[in-house]
Amino acid sequence: MKYPDFWGAFLNGMPLGTLFAGFLFSLIGIVLWSLIKSGDKDPSKKTFWANDLKRFVTSFLTSAIITFFTIRFFKQITNASSELLMGYCVIVGMTIDILVLKIRKWREAVAKKIEAIEAFGDKKSDSQG
Repeated sequence: MKYPDFWGAFLNGMPLGTLFAGFLFSLIGIVLWSLIKSGDKDPSKKTFWANDLKRFVTSFLTSAIITFFTIRFFKQITNASSELLMGYCVIVGMTIDILVLKIRKWREAVAKKIEAIEAFGDKKSDSQG
């Protein structure tokens, strides 16, 4: 019994180039959303690449993983054309970047609350000591 190769089984007849094009289009979505959001920033702060490089890399890796796992199923469920599939990948890239931004803001807020609690605890122990 001959087993199908991984790409043949995973992509179910979809060309491998479509997957790589999906990665590229999700990257375009990330860059597009990043540029849209960079217009909202104060110009006196750090430059875009110095400030958001970590977010950009995180967004791309997360988007690549999600694109890898969902591109086949999106095409299989919707029977979409390649153009619509690439539009889906752009939307995935933009959405992942939005989620990464929200998670980063949430983590910063939690870190500030923890610092405030620790500072309050330090002041309380100093006044009691």
